[in-house]
Amino acid sequence: MTTIAYKDRVISYDSLMTAGSRICDRDFNKCIKKDGVVFFLCGTVADNDKFIDIWLGKAPYEEIDISAFVYEGASLFEVHCAEERMLTTQVDLMKAESIGSGSDHALTAMDLGLTAKEAVKMAALRDTNTGGRIRTFNLKP
Repeated sequence: MTTIAYKDRVISYDSLMTAGSRICDRDFNKCIKKDGVVFFLCGTVADNDKFIDIWLGKAPYEEIDISAFVYEGASLFEVHCAEERMLTTQVDLMKAESIGSGSDHALTAMDLGLTAKEAVKMAALRDTNTGGRIRTFNLKP
């Protein structure tokens, strides 16, 4: 899957893309900007465009395998797609949060004082679906 971490107005994410046990790309950018909204996506890459179109109201909901952080306006949302709908929660910008297969490792690292970027690097040491280049995105103050 991936690891995406948020802390102190910084989102950090890895760039490893896999298909089963095969590594497809070590430098895949999991951040997509469209119509003024910034999406940080983990899950099935083939569902990325579907998720974005659903979020933007350009397509009806259909079952997809995506979890995401969505930065729209001044708000950050955590989104998980369930069988029948998107489960959306607004993130408290004063708290650390993480999604993806390495999220438990990243949350623990941030609880111990590491930054979002350091937390994703730590998750990459323990989670086989996290790795490659670690990127960051700063939320506007």
